[in-house]
Amino acid sequence: MERSKIDYKRYLLKFFKYRYERLTDKLMIIQRNFREVQRELNSGNSKLDSRIDSYITAEPETIKWIESFSSDSNLVFYDIGSNIGGFSIIASLIHEDIQIYSFEPNFMNFNYQIKACRDNKLLNIFPLNLAINGKNEFNFFKYDRLNVGSKGTFGEELKEQMLNSQYSNPFKRGISYEAGLLGVSLDSLVYEFNFEVPNYIKIDVDGNELLVLKGAKKLLKDEKLREIYIEIDDEIYSNNEIESLMSDYDFEIESTFNVGTEKKPMRMVLYVRQ
Repeated sequence: MERSKIDYKRYLLKFFKYRYERLTDKLMIIQRNFREVQRELNSGNSKLDSRIDSYITAEPETIKWIESFSSDSNLVFYDIGSNIGGFSIIASLIHEDIQIYSFEPNFMNFNYQIKACRDNKLLNIFPLNLAINGKNEFNFFKYDRLNVGSKGTFGEELKEQMLNSQYSNPFKRGISYEAGLLGVSLDSLVYEFNFEVPNYIKIDVDGNELLVLKGAKKLLKDEKLREIYIEIDDEIYSNNEIESLMSDYDFEIESTFNVGTEKKPMRMVLYVRQ
């Protein structure tokens, strides 16, 4: 099926209960009236509403990047830190022959994904309630709020750096709840548990991006992996730790998009294999 003929609006209306339209070269997500969303989802939670709205207001370039994926068959996409699964579902609608592994450690968001995939028969999305980490370990996922669409942090290895962030996280806002969870490295998933090698990876884990990359030393050398799209909080990684790590591999920065503000810096950085 050609991309231009995909009815994004019809399918995403079923998934998220809001409108999705394509205008010129942009994919636009148009939020419904909150009362209607609240009534349909029975969530009683404005956090979900704001998370849905963020797909257009905060990261339209991410949607463009997903559109740019190769038209090859049997693509594999890892959505690491997928929250309620918005970018996973967008990828499944744009690309017909793709397998999507949607990693989300927050059990509230994971439960929402499972229901959405079931209700809409999204058979090429595989939600996994795991924390992608620098090593295999049991630790605690720390919640700042127990709401659908909320965030959190696995472990405390980068606690001091995360306290420097201008964005909310459990260490700054306060820990609402801690749940035991398994953390697994990407190298273990691919080369020990025989997951398919990803062609594209998105990493948005609210501060733990460096740990994800540290657990992918073998994967980063695998030529099947083509592109990595990473969120970087420059207050957490003030010494260019991610750029330094990636310089050891055959990737170069293709583009950088500012998704924050002058007072609250945040970038999405696209690395492409050379």
